[in-house]
Amino acid sequence: MKQLVLHCHHRLLFETLTEPLRNRIKYIKEEKPEHEVETRLGAIRILTPAEVKTIPKGVMKKLEAYNKAMEAYYKTEEAYDKTWEAYDKAMEARDKAMEAYDKAGEVFHKACNTPAMIKWHKKICKYDGCTWDGETLFPGE
Repeated sequence: MKQLVLHCHHRLLFETLTEPLRNRIKYIKEEKPEHEVETRLGAIRILTPAEVKTIPKGVMKKLEAYNKAMEAYYKTEEAYDKTWEAYDKAMEARDKAMEAYDKAGEVFHKACNTPAMIKWHKKICKYDGCTWDGETLFPGE
């Protein structure tokens, strides 16, 4: 099973790790606004297998759908970049994949914003300064 990471991006509670976490940390340090770096680095961490087991199965199914939609989107994005002569077909596939990705993301986001998941987050998140409000690590911005 792939690793799950808490607060990898500020608008997602948790997500599947798709590359080494050090890459994301490096990006945060080099590219994010200085006032966000400490919060981002303090909140981000890989969930333990025991913590992952506590995530409701319905939320995990939505994450799986989100991940599949993301994979399909990236595949079509590659096709779009490489296939100039098939531009119209690739664009149509890309748009459909993007729509599915957006819809899956909305469903997953809603699933993570339930009272049960907010309670789960409070139990699981070990960052004392966590400002996650169900929507973002940076409320009011």
